[in-house]
Amino acid sequence: MESFGWSETGKLREQNEDAIYCDDQTGVYIVADGMGGHQAGEVASREAIRTFLAAYEEGKKEEVTDRIISSMAKANEAVFQESLQEETRQGMGTTFTCAVVQGNRAVFGHVGDSRAYLYRKGTLRQITRDHSYVMEMVKQGKLTLEEAAVHPQRNVITRAIGTKEPMGSDLYMEEIKSGDRILLCSDGLTSMVDDAAIATILEEEQPVEQSARALAKKANENGGKDNISVILIQCEVEP
Repeated sequence: MESFGWSETGKLREQNEDAIYCDDQTGVYIVADGMGGHQAGEVASREAIRTFLAAYEEGKKEEVTDRIISSMAKANEAVFQESLQEETRQGMGTTFTCAVVQGNRAVFGHVGDSRAYLYRKGTLRQITRDHSYVMEMVKQGKLTLEEAAVHPQRNVITRAIGTKEPMGSDLYMEEIKSGDRILLCSDGLTSMVDDAAIATILEEEQPVEQSARALAKKANENGGKDNISVILIQCEVEP
């Protein structure tokens, strides 16, 4: 298994409030997109990852799904408590999308509108479902997916780590095969580059570093209006 992670400010923002984590040895990968003024978003995303990793390490005897759920809950509590310490950090939070890859299985934990995708043999499929205002409208039949993609409130999220207790997280499981690629990304990519364009870049079958950098480059070419974070994982499964 091989991965490459890339995170940058983009063309318009003054600072990067995203945070990422990649570890091919443990198979743990995380993208967190922080929010809040006065650098609070940066604090939230990094604190969430730090707390999650510590809790995940402590839970070695638990099944991986339970480890992910409990570790995300602890990250939520830590960020929430941190937000109470200073007035400038009140209301801070972060999206949180993680993948744990073990053998022929990948388990995903998810809160917010960062995303996980699976790319297999020319087909890109979104695994996670955004916790956002427009996706709630889609579920209710009030918007189509095409309308949601350009809606002015498409970046309003309905769930985040650290904004309240308790926090509801989603869990997804996928069987993986050799040659698959898993993409984790913040909305700084997906708001600038649609799924078809992402798939086109991945179809070129470049090394993961080149593909990840190409995705970030395309987001910047299309405007780079937000921080851009990308983790691309090349899956190899033992026969």
